Amino acid sequence: MFYAFQTGAHLLDRTQITFGQAEGVSPLPSQQQLKTVSPETRAALWALIHGNLTFFQRQISGEWAVVLRDWHVTREFKAIDEFLEGYESVVPKLKNLIFNGTYVEIFDFLQFAIRHRKHPYRLDEGIAYNLTRTKAAYRLEGNTFFPVQSEEDAATVSRAFRDAAGHRGALQHLKNSAEAATVNEWAESITQSVHAVEAISKLLAPGTNTLRPAP
Repeated sequence: MFYAFQTGAHLLDRTQITFGQAEGVSPLPSQQQLKTVSPETRAALWALIHGNLTFFQRQISGEWAVVLRDWHVTREFKAIDEFLEGYESVVPKLKNLIFNGTYVEIFDFLQFAIRHRKHPYRLDEGIAYNLTRTKAAYRLEGNTFFPVQSEEDAATVSRAFRDAAGHRGALQHLKNSAEAATVNEWAESITQSVHAVEAISKLLAPGTNTLRPAP
């Protein structure tokens, strides 16, 4: 049965929001602003990662051991023999990153993890779900994060990635565009988007080298 009530111009489903939100005491869920990561998103990401970590005799093990060791060396540029594998080192460090890191630090690490050859099983699915559920300003499509300012934006980008699936050149340009937009390189993002359209156009109209005005 559907339980809803009218408030202003909105019809709200009480089964999909908290009691406080339904009573108008707590704010309703809203799209997060770019360059921000809400406490809700941080908590959701940490719960996902913490539950995904595996330890053997208090030492990090499995895929995460490889990912974190490679991050330590290739991204933090620290000596391999200084990598600390113990629970007391791994958990506080990751927790601090998720709860106190900037949006760039958080998504840079997450993207490294999901693109790693030993990426933890279904980590990408969990991240994508939690970003959507908490209305994060950045969403995951494939193994690339992209910025969104509304659910309509998210749907549009997701559809673009689906349409480009199987077309390697166009898909790569879309990924490049998303990555550029994430770090506010808007000119490069637009350029890559145009290249993606050109790549698709060449597939639809072989022999063309540039876009021409529509008739």
